[in-house]
Amino acid sequence: MDPSTASLPLELLQRILHYLVTGQLDLHRSPDWLPQPYYHPESTQCQFPRDPAYKPVGTSRHPLLTVALVNKHWSFAALSVLYDYVFIRSQEDAVAVAETLQSSPSLAHMVHTLDFAHPPSARGPDSIAEIIMSCINVQHVRLTPASSRSCFTLLSKCPLIRTFCIVRTATSYDVSSSHGFTSYLNFGDLTHLIAHWPDLQNLYMYSGASATNSDSTSNSVPWTVPPNLPRVKGLVIFTRTSVELFRQFLSLTCSLEQLTLSLTEAGQVDEVVDVLRSSKDTLRHLDLEVHIYGHLELPAAFYSVLPNLHHLILLKLAHTFFPPNLLETALPPNIELLDIFLYQDDFAAVAKAADSETPLELSSDDF
Repeated sequence: MDPSTASLPLELLQRILHYLVTGQLDLHRSPDWLPQPYYHPESTQCQFPRDPAYKPVGTSRHPLLTVALVNKHWSFAALSVLYDYVFIRSQEDAVAVAETLQSSPSLAHMVHTLDFAHPPSARGPDSIAEIIMSCINVQHVRLTPASSRSCFTLLSKCPLIRTFCIVRTATSYDVSSSHGFTSYLNFGDLTHLIAHWPDLQNLYMYSGASATNSDSTSNSVPWTVPPNLPRVKGLVIFTRTSVELFRQFLSLTCSLEQLTLSLTEAGQVDEVVDVLRSSKDTLRHLDLEVHIYGHLELPAAFYSVLPNLHHLILLKLAHTFFPPNLLETALPPNIELLDIFLYQDDFAAVAKAADSETPLELSSDDF
């Protein structure tokens, strides 16, 4: 190997090595670039996250071990990519990683993403909490709802967090709250936690992340956002909430870029429309699943705001009909990816309404 290659700038070398093991390259760090992380086959799939700072490493890490033997410069670059993203598949993984990071603090400082697909063990030490304690530079965290309260407490000591995600995985059903773990997240506790993260960008509450009102937010007094709370640009609420709690989650946003919601009550639609109006100059990704009994279509107010979303490039509407008579007037002007439900007879209408460069995936599956 040419010795001169050892003088490659560290950041450039890291990006080359990251591309080597992932095949994902974002030269311009575009906010539209959505990396796809590696998932254990038993894990729940989720978009995690929209933040271009998030660059997960998948399973093909063997090339990094070879590269690390070239010299100290290449070794540091390879290890920084290797430990940038830590994925915990099992309790055995958690124990091994915890021991490694505690014995090598320099490696722990390289960790920027912690992805826990496995809940903590109900017996023995909480290795997940030990890992969090070691990784003070972590920026992106995914936990299961069964995580211990100590995990959430320790995360308050990680001031650089940009993404906080809770999602139930297949293995997280095995842990009972009777062993000292929590299956819900109090909204008051959540806001107290994120107050420690001034750089928070993404809040992802997926299925199983059952949030509840706190005593201070469940009364009739309107809740206002404390001035010390960060405002998120990526929000996912895919867990059942009341209209009031739904409104409180939406109030945590500002200059929203990604919005993914599961709508279960009619009153939530009005809240969404208000957020779309306030985010018309920034919103890029909108993904809604509608599970409102007796409502097969969203109200006219929703479709009237879509043409004003000039930066929206992805629109996905699930479990709801898109009125074919609105196709030519209601689609966002710069849409690139469109996923909506139509009858097969309406395919020609959507093809006519969409720009010729817009990728369309049309399906006639039963509703």
